[in-house]
Amino acid sequence: MNPGSDQLPDFTPGPEEDQIFFLERIKFRVDQLLAEDSGLLFSYLYRMDIDENKLQEILLSVAPENLSTELAKEILQRQMMRIRNKNDIKVPPIKEEGWEF
Repeated sequence: MNPGSDQLPDFTPGPEEDQIFFLERIKFRVDQLLAEDSGLLFSYLYRMDIDENKLQEILLSVAPENLSTELAKEILQRQMMRIRNKNDIKVPPIKEEGWEF
């Protein structure tokens, strides 16, 4: 990625090792938040626009010892979809005075 470029890096699903790396990092943070501040975790999930029905399904059907893994998978999937959408949908810059920065 070039400095000043508005193109996002390509984080589409790649090699399995990359996905495992990201999944483990997300899982680590989810574990921390579940233990220390679950309210903050659920606030983050809401802001990431994790589907409420999918979240309910995970919370009701997953064993507690697997909860952080399943939440991490959902977060990773949502973030990859978000990045793909940003790369696919180009929004021209606003040309009105006062909006440049």
